[in-house]
Amino acid sequence: MKIIQFLGELDEHGTGRYIIELNKALKAVGHDVEIIYFENEFDNDKLFVQRINNVTYMKYGEELLNKLNSADMVFINIMIHVNA
Repeated sequence: MKIIQFLGELDEHGTGRYIIELNKALKAVGHDVEIIYFENEFDNDKLFVQRINNVTYMKYGEELLNKLNSADMVFINIMIHVNA
């Protein structure tokens, strides 16, 4: 099964570790798993994302939508939080 772990942002409160461990577990049972980080205008999380190996950075657009639609399942690990 093709699975995408989709990240809108990251924080330093253990979310990164959860994403890494979930990724390892899914791969261990034979799934094709990819982590995609959504680059956005509120992006100040790159230092945290760099701690996770094999992340694909993508901006919003047709390529991102096609990538997400190509997966059998998309795990939305973190949504973007904007302080207004």
